[in-house]
Amino acid sequence: WDWEFYRDGQLLGIGEYRRRFHNFGTFPDFQFGKKKFYTMKEQGKKHGVPAWMFVEYDDLFLYFAMEGDPQVKTMRRNHETRTEECVVIPNKCFKKLGNLIV
Repeated sequence: WDWEFYRDGQLLGIGEYRRRFHNFGTFPDFQFGKKKFYTMKEQGKKHGVPAWMFVEYDDLFLYFAMEGDPQVKTMRRNHETRTEECVVIPNKCFKKLGNLIV
């Protein structure tokens, strides 16, 4: 993961960061590797802390909790022949960064 959040030396959460070079809402959902989602979810569980995905768009910086079992699609990477299973996170799952409570 990219970030660890501590308070008084105690781990409070872990986070992964992604950058998207378009405005939020350009697409109806956010997609990324299923393996990363479940790895982060399991690591959060192992350490007893939440796991978050932070996404920086051109116009907003948002996050969502990596929890539950989102829809999975097999996607082809741009300009590549390989495919990858990706989780599909609807835009409604995103929250403003200022609302994050640790």
